[in-house]
Amino acid sequence: MAVFQEAVWSGSADETLRCWSADGDLQVECNGHSDTVWALASLGDTLWSGSRDCTIRIWDAEGECQRLCCGHEDWVVSLAAVGDAVWSGSRDDCIRMWNREGVCTKVLGGHQNTVWA
Repeated sequence: MAVFQEAVWSGSADETLRCWSADGDLQVECNGHSDTVWALASLGDTLWSGSRDCTIRIWDAEGECQRLCCGHEDWVVSLAAVGDAVWSGSRDDCIRMWNREGVCTKVLGGHQNTVWA
């Protein structure tokens, strides 16, 4: 789960993201991933989701997918926003750095297994 635009966003094995108000009311449902959503992170006015489908999607506050980011060769299981970048961890043993536009700017290796956190 992640806090984004004063709401709580959740990702699920049902391949969706959902936006919940502070009162627990469903505000938005997002479809786009083709497998389990493992990770969420917010960066500025965007929400990023990582999935078992090996992709990252960038969403706006209305739940519209703005960009599809490809590069990982296995599940994307962790995301962290730092400054103007999002870092992603995967079962491909790599960390990738993505700029605000969703372009991979660096690939970091060294792990011998899944980068869960």
